[in-house]
Amino acid sequence: MIFRLSLIISLVASVCVAGNLQQAGSLYEQGTRNYNITTLKSALSLLTEIESGQEFDFYLLQGKCYARIQLVYKIKDNVSSSETYGKKSLEALEKAIDIAPNSIEVWAAHSIALQNLTGLGTAYGMKYGPMLSQGMNQLKKLDPDHFCTRFVDGVWKLRAPLMFGGDRKKALETFSTLHKSYPDDEDVSLNLAVAYIENNLESKARILVASVLGTNPNNLWAAKLTEEFD
Repeated sequence: MIFRLSLIISLVASVCVAGNLQQAGSLYEQGTRNYNITTLKSALSLLTEIESGQEFDFYLLQGKCYARIQLVYKIKDNVSSSETYGKKSLEALEKAIDIAPNSIEVWAAHSIALQNLTGLGTAYGMKYGPMLSQGMNQLKKLDPDHFCTRFVDGVWKLRAPLMFGGDRKKALETFSTLHKSYPDDEDVSLNLAVAYIENNLESKARILVASVLGTNPNNLWAAKLTEEFD
């Protein structure tokens, strides 16, 4: 009887954990689309209610929530908060990497968090650039043709200094190709818009950014790019 009761308690706990993960995942998707820090922090609050926080999905989702908050603060030019959440993201994602070292998704999320950190200034680039390079090499080793690998590599070529592998023309090629396959992915579209700008094709960038805002008026990055056009 005691064994049966323990089994029931364990099953109930498992269902609660799965339910919280699912709800947190939904909040993450909503907060990501709306660039809403409050919604993303609500997802993180749900995750803290999970007593067994040693699972891969827990750390992956936690790291992605932190990384999106990091990006929102970066867009808002809040360097200190962006760095803080970038570090939190890396900490969570490195725990996920320890559990599943061959996961492309977690290596991609880790690389994106590093890319946002390197974009905060020269000193950050010097500090986090070598780690980013290692992550990129790992992604290419796992699957060079995977969407995540191509996306992260495109961002690298778009943002990195020329001496460290930046190549604006190749970035344009990468995101043009990705956009054909994933035309509804707003992050792909806006990276393509930035690639257009970097290649002196601002008129195309304006059209693409306007299209993203037309579909999602809450897209903070698209709104900032619009302001920069003016």
